[in-house]
Amino acid sequence: MEQVKSKKKGIIIAGISAIVLIAVLGVSFAYWAYSRTTDNQILVAGDIFMKYTETNQLVIKNALPSKEPGENDYFEFKITGKNTYSKPIWYEIVLNHGVENPEGRTERLLDKFLKFRLVEIKGETEETVVDNASYEDITSKKIWVSTIPGGTKDNIEITYKLYMWISFDTRIGNTAGNDYDMETWNNQVYASVRVSVNGDFEEKSLLPESVKKVLDKAESKTCTYTLKDDSSKTYSPISEDEDGTIYFSGENECIDFNYVWYSGKLWRITAINPDGTMKMVTNDIISSITYGDTWTDFQKNPWIRQWLNEDFKDTLYNYQNIIVQNAKWNATLVMENDIESKPTEEMIVYEDVGLLNTYEYYQNYKNISDYKYEYDGYLTIGKSWWLLNKTENDYSSETVCVNESGSIGHDSPHINHDGVRPSIVLKSDIKFSSGNGSIDNPYKIKGDKEIGKIGEKINTRLSGEYVRVDNIIYRIVDTYDDSTKLVTYDYLKDENGNAMTKIFANVDFDAIWGDEETMKETNWAGYLNKVWLTSTLKEYLVEGTYYLGKIYYSSYKNSICSESNTNETTKSCTKTSSTWTGFVGLPRVGEMFATSLHAYEKSHSGPYVYLISPYHSVVLVLTSSGADLSTSGSLLKKNGTVYPTINLKPEVLISGGNGMLQSPYEVELPS
Repeated sequence: MEQVKSKKKGIIIAGISAIVLIAVLGVSFAYWAYSRTTDNQILVAGDIFMKYTETNQLVIKNALPSKEPGENDYFEFKITGKNTYSKPIWYEIVLNHGVENPEGRTERLLDKFLKFRLVEIKGETEETVVDNASYEDITSKKIWVSTIPGGTKDNIEITYKLYMWISFDTRIGNTAGNDYDMETWNNQVYASVRVSVNGDFEEKSLLPESVKKVLDKAESKTCTYTLKDDSSKTYSPISEDEDGTIYFSGENECIDFNYVWYSGKLWRITAINPDGTMKMVTNDIISSITYGDTWTDFQKNPWIRQWLNEDFKDTLYNYQNIIVQNAKWNATLVMENDIESKPTEEMIVYEDVGLLNTYEYYQNYKNISDYKYEYDGYLTIGKSWWLLNKTENDYSSETVCVNESGSIGHDSPHINHDGVRPSIVLKSDIKFSSGNGSIDNPYKIKGDKEIGKIGEKINTRLSGEYVRVDNIIYRIVDTYDDSTKLVTYDYLKDENGNAMTKIFANVDFDAIWGDEETMKETNWAGYLNKVWLTSTLKEYLVEGTYYLGKIYYSSYKNSICSESNTNETTKSCTKTSSTWTGFVGLPRVGEMFATSLHAYEKSHSGPYVYLISPYHSVVLVLTSSGADLSTSGSLLKKNGTVYPTINLKPEVLISGGNGMLQSPYEVELPS
């Protein structure tokens, strides 16, 4: 700006706006209004200027949901400019909510149901620059950026048409399950949008600040992949889809800029969408459960969909303001010989939390797929975990999973307990409060819970945060008014650093945690509660209730709920009467971190990991890749390791640390 003034050419490029209202079902009122002080919406000086002019109003009456806008359902405006200076004038078109409660209407149409299309007309050229978008989570949403180029001697005129319509997905009626009843729709629902145009000499981008920060790091990297013969290839860590979605692709050593710490968990950004939202997946497995009943898919509300959007989502802090609600998940069936192709959109599911699909997973190693010798993408973690889609082969229909090697396979949805790596979509307006995206200093999201302060009770913290008690590191499973449940971060080890192993019980069937047989010191229950539980640790603990509901080809909820009603949540269901109360237990199926997190990566050679949940007439155990559902009673007598769980007293206080693995919360009892 100072540079312009030094050339004795002044410019004032200010924000201007117009109100666009859609009248729903017959309401009539002023559809737009603005204040003008001169004929030019933007004052000009000399031969550098940009001005804004409306050319028609948008008036929609008796609007109903539709797949496309009406031919004349658009608000039209023009940007006119001339710029003899060397730098371009950048301008942005921004959408906001408009007026509140026009004509006494009190219910604004949900943002996800208000669709728009922006068409740009330059001379004889007409181009749709934004199509079929919604106002989901709108907050000063920038929808388009363009310029009046420098060195322009003649006036430039650009016309924009903003089409708007109501999504065909909007359900109206007086029966259960509809979005609006007829009375509300006819008399209360309205929609209004404010269109603003802002311009100056500062470069503008459609990308939000947080997205640009991540993308700038990715674009600055050149990665090298070393082959078996020690030759090497270079590649970019970016892969762009034809729809404009940007994926990160390459080895973990290269993709070292996309870590995010949110709600007590470490995540990886996998994709940046054209609308500025970012998709993330947890860095590791959060739990291991069956996907759903025989032949089910994600759309038919199988167990995993409910677990993700009830049990897991309940652990996410302030998710209403951080993640996209009702995000789009493509769960279309894929054929076994075509799992790396982009699925069609035959089965779209809208949920807050989902899973990656086959195509999205393939993108993580696509850039090295031509010359790699194994699936070395950054999402390969040496354990198997569910993807979103079903697949069909010559024999059956199963659910797609990632194998320990990173290759894509398939497992039975109701038998195999593969790992779960939840995926969420960050809103486009989120901001990073700190961090640089590395694993040691991940991005932190503004609006996430602040680091626990010294003197704060540990039961106010988040599921997933790390806590050190009696020199052992744990993760918070859940918090309650009267306790905080923790699980060890690592499996137990002997004096040589190897996995400590014991049997569950020296019987063939029906051994339950805490009964006379399992409480022998040679077995895990007895050892943990009589030997491993030191007097120092015990000072911090209260006894906890451990649920022992049996699992038999059934939902994870059967481990805590007394009935297998798939419509109930684990928070509200009638709890099983089969419980054990004591100091040290093990995770149950479906709990946070009830999985094999560390041991035996890329190998089944290590010992089993015991869970506390009985399976049919035997105990359920985990291998490195998931759960072993063998019906053999010999599993009770097979040497396995454990991740013990404990319950801290409600008065335990934070004495230091930040809750991350590098610096777990230290704790103390009040003096």
